[in-house]
Amino acid sequence: MYKKTISLLILAIVVVIFAPVANAQGGGGSGDMDRVLVELDRTDQVLERAREVIYSLMTPTGKVAFEEAKRIRDASWESFHARRYGQAMEQTKLARQLAERAITAGRSAEENHDLVQRKLEHAKGLLDRIRENAPEEIPQQFRALWRNAKENLQRAREFYRSGQNRPALKLCNQVEKAASKIIEAFRDRKQAEKRFQRRYDQVSNTIENHRAIIADCESERASEMLQKAFQFQEKAGELFAEGKVKGAGEMLQKAFRLANRAVEECRGEGEFLSRLERTQAIYEMLVGQVAPDDTRGQELLAQIREQLALANQAYESDNLDAANAALRAAKMKIKQLQKYLQMEQES
Repeated sequence: MYKKTISLLILAIVVVIFAPVANAQGGGGSGDMDRVLVELDRTDQVLERAREVIYSLMTPTGKVAFEEAKRIRDASWESFHARRYGQAMEQTKLARQLAERAITAGRSAEENHDLVQRKLEHAKGLLDRIRENAPEEIPQQFRALWRNAKENLQRAREFYRSGQNRPALKLCNQVEKAASKIIEAFRDRKQAEKRFQRRYDQVSNTIENHRAIIADCESERASEMLQKAFQFQEKAGELFAEGKVKGAGEMLQKAFRLANRAVEECRGEGEFLSRLERTQAIYEMLVGQVAPDDTRGQELLAQIREQLALANQAYESDNLDAANAALRAAKMKIKQLQKYLQMEQES
């Protein structure tokens, strides 16, 4: 593609330059000869500089321009020897323009070459940093990203060695993005680890402090609840080790709430659960007494079910006042349903 582009450009330049002199191919005086000779020498010097730049970097665009410049330069000398000085002048100028374009392409490639080299070094440094600061092994969720980054770095090196700077640069950018993403994730993970450890220690202290209280009250139910809280705490640690941060946090919160509920059980607040269970049992008994097509009966059952659910939610949120209010509402609806069923039987 590079060669095709350069060839079309050269063709356009040749048409523009040689059209006005197509009918002026004749010779001239010694003054014309001297001026043309000076220009031919200048072109040879520019071509020599272009040769040093182009072949040290092996740039495809520069090489095409350079080879075409040489061809036209040789043609200009042939014109000179044939005493077609006007044509020789135009040809040598065109050859010089192409040689200068080759030099520009080479210098641009040299700059890109240095840029890619710096990018390769930076990308490698990022991957080395990850390897040095990572846990004993890369976490599961980052392994594919890590492998792709290493493979892309290797491919970038291969492109760089073959002089293909553009794809090498593109791959370097991809490696940098992947590495930055992993480093940021590690940084977030370390912060999450610190927060989790603080919370884990708090819950652990809460459970241990509550253990003495529950031992004094000798409540079997409270002891079971505290043991369950301890199991939740241990599960939270396992989940966090697997990288499941959100699940670990939720499990730790469950442990904390259950440990507090165990103490409430010892302090008499556990009576609420007993009342809730008794109310739930009455509701389930009434469910079997209401016919499926009994609109009013089913409506009251739905209202009882809703209040029981609210009571459970409020208790789970440690809002005992709201839980008791919902439980009272459920009992009121149960009385209404019982009265309704009695009236139905009497009628």
